[in-house]
Amino acid sequence: MVLFAVDGGKKKGYGHAVRASVLARSCLRRGLEVSFVCAEQDVYDYLKKKGFAQVHLTDETRLVTDSASQRSPLLVWDAGRPLTREEVEHLHQCNATVIEFDASDGKSYADEAVNGFELTLQSATGCHYQLAGPDYFVVDKNFATAKEWRRASSYLSNRQDLLVCFGGADPAGLLQPTLEVLTEIPACRSIEIHAVAGFDEKREWVIQQRFSAFRNVRVYADADAMLLAQLMRFSCLGIISFGTILVEAMAAELPVLLVNPTEAHEAYAAKVLSGIFAGAGKAFGSSPHVDWDAFRREVSYLLERPRAIERMQAATHRLVDGQGAERIARYIYNAVTKCMAKKNGLLASSAR
Repeated sequence: MVLFAVDGGKKKGYGHAVRASVLARSCLRRGLEVSFVCAEQDVYDYLKKKGFAQVHLTDETRLVTDSASQRSPLLVWDAGRPLTREEVEHLHQCNATVIEFDASDGKSYADEAVNGFELTLQSATGCHYQLAGPDYFVVDKNFATAKEWRRASSYLSNRQDLLVCFGGADPAGLLQPTLEVLTEIPACRSIEIHAVAGFDEKREWVIQQRFSAFRNVRVYADADAMLLAQLMRFSCLGIISFGTILVEAMAAELPVLLVNPTEAHEAYAAKVLSGIFAGAGKAFGSSPHVDWDAFRREVSYLLERPRAIERMQAATHRLVDGQGAERIARYIYNAVTKCMAKKNGLLASSAR
């Protein structure tokens, strides 16, 4: 049994739940049994809708203790905060091997950590983790499909549509000011702007009403991976924030401009765009200090020079191949098999 502990929902977004479900599917294909423990009703409903039978709903304060009570030999922690040393020790006492997502260098106490943005990753105890680097990004297969379509198409004959999406939650409210800037740019008046709103129905209605006069602005609500990948497929440029959607854009080979909700997101974006994703995008600051003038100039420049966008797209090639979930599932399968063999050996020894 592989147990996934996830959080998120309408307020935080569904990035963790989506990633966990994609990885869980890869584990199922290897014959592993999977289950979930989650801290939000929205996430519970999402996982059940995806067809997972074993989903346990708990309170956020009990996510660790209820995970430990499941007595699974392997726990995949995909939540918005890292596990503490004490929490990992408690899970170890329950005989669980712990894999943690998104741990940064020197911060994780888990047995293994996954972070595609880091080329090398070290644990808090000094060990080097194996599941670091772009080979271990987990993305929905729809984005790889979008990539294949884009590769098979004649780039310069495509319409220059724009995709604007800041994730499900958009905590800094970046969508509306971004659209306000775009609708002021002359080059944007003759193209389609696809704006993906979050899950706040009131804010979604406000945005729809605010831009109802602009016939080239289309607002989408509750976009799933299939719809988002389709919008990427028909766009020449994505305007997004740092996070899961950046990985999805790279998997679809869509160049990006980043407007970020916090200074921490901006700092990490700058690191990534000068490192593993060099040439594939640019960042323009974080709320409330976004450099809108520079953003406006860059959008105008790119839309008037398709070859410049083409060069950015070329930089996205082969950065995220979409096979990360399969690689992690193989690691998990080997870890679970080794754990069960050890347990069976101990049982056999005690029987003698």
